[in-house]
Amino acid sequence: TIFINNELPKGEDWHKELLLQMAYPIEGIRGAVISQDLLEKLKEYLRFRHLFRNIYGFELKWEKFKNLSLSLHIILGELKGDLERFTDTLNKVR
Repeated sequence: TIFINNELPKGEDWHKELLLQMAYPIEGIRGAVISQDLLEKLKEYLRFRHLFRNIYGFELKWEKFKNLSLSLHIILGELKGDLERFTDTLNKVR
């Protein structure tokens, strides 16, 4: 993101801002790095991260994060596909 967007997000919500940056194209510079669909799925992981960091682990309920943990391999596959498409696009521009 530094090389293309010229900056990294700063502040308390840097991880959320970085995710949003990657989901939107920058006209004339690059396309979106990840799809809108993947963005929405990854937002669920951000919500879990927030919950996990702000409460004690023993208060977590399996039912609340079961789907996130069981679908992680699917999300990682989607991320890999989006990143491969993005790098293919960059390679064509060179």
